[in-house]
Amino acid sequence: MRRIVTLIIVLLLAVTCFAEVYQWRDADGNIVFSDKPVRGAKRITIRKPQVYSSDNKTQNGAPLIAPVPKERPKVRRLYPTTDANTYKRVAITKPRQQETIRDSLGRIQVTVDVEPPLKEGNQIILYLDGNRIGLPHPTNRFSIQGIHRGTHALQAVIIDEFGTEIGRSDTTIIYMQPPRIQRR
Repeated sequence: MRRIVTLIIVLLLAVTCFAEVYQWRDADGNIVFSDKPVRGAKRITIRKPQVYSSDNKTQNGAPLIAPVPKERPKVRRLYPTTDANTYKRVAITKPRQQETIRDSLGRIQVTVDVEPPLKEGNQIILYLDGNRIGLPHPTNRFSIQGIHRGTHALQAVIIDEFGTEIGRSDTTIIYMQPPRIQRR
């Protein structure tokens, strides 16, 4: 019995998905839409809606953050790494962890704290949501534009003159939002 009731409900729902829409003008000249035909009504074809799916969201709307993998690539070095080539601290200090940024153009300023200071020949690569942003940069300040609203992950990686990773920051999560309009 339950199977029959379930089948009937499913069939009724399927029929409503394919319902037709009609348009006409009433006595006052207003345009009226309905699923029931009326004398003089035109049948309207409804196109499939355009749907936007953000790159950093799953189907259920939960954020999908893909930071750069923690594993370093295996690279045959021409020169050995010494303590002189390593960094004690690599951290993104601006924006702060879990900071909400409000900018209509999606702009942010990123500052990477490096200790000791960035050595000659070393550069910083910035990653946003696991994707490299631009070319390696010889300074610790970045300006990024065009970031869409939502949750994003930032990470900085230091490379030496051979392109080998020698330092990495933790992932910093930020929230990009449009500006608020204060009403009085």
